[in-house]
Amino acid sequence: MAAPAQHVTMPQSDEERLDLSGMAIGELRVSQLGGLRGLRTLVLRHNVLRALPPLEGSPLLESLDLSHNELAELGPEVLRGCARLRWLDCAHNCLAALPVLTGCWQLQALRLDHNAISSLESAPHHLPLSLAQLSLRANALRSLQQLRFLASLSSLAALELAPNPLCAEADERNVSLRPFLAFLGPALAAVDRRLLSEAERAQAARLFADRRAPS
Repeated sequence: MAAPAQHVTMPQSDEERLDLSGMAIGELRVSQLGGLRGLRTLVLRHNVLRALPPLEGSPLLESLDLSHNELAELGPEVLRGCARLRWLDCAHNCLAALPVLTGCWQLQALRLDHNAISSLESAPHHLPLSLAQLSLRANALRSLQQLRFLASLSSLAALELAPNPLCAEADERNVSLRPFLAFLGPALAAVDRRLLSEAERAQAARLFADRRAPS
């Protein structure tokens, strides 16, 4: 069970950073966050949050750390008013689907490591085109076909995938995963913290010319 909500003392509205990590917080209310209009960085890691209220009362928010909580979803209402958000960490939660981030059109980096995400089908609709860094390590992605939904992320330059079940599938089917990802994302420069080589890009160019993808 989630721990009961702890008493949280909120800062004055002109403060830009709030760190509430490791306080066993199980609930945040809209009324607690309403006065934080100047907030730019919010750290909520290592709590027991299962849900978040809408954060539209913090329109200047640029960095949000939600890692190591118990979040099962991040719906469209939570970050709808956070158009300036650039960095979001949702690692080590219980997310079964991608968060809905359509209002975060300046988002640059998104961490989703160690969740239970099994589908990327919503990526074209729920992830912003501005996204340059995406980490999906240690999720439940099993099918190589899921990767094709990342092709909509035209600015994606760095992607982390391993370990996921689809990595083992690629090995079993003798599919060269890194060139295939380069084929899907021409802007991609690094996969799993390793730069794509010229040889891998050349192989991707051949895949692109043939217009083939694993079935």
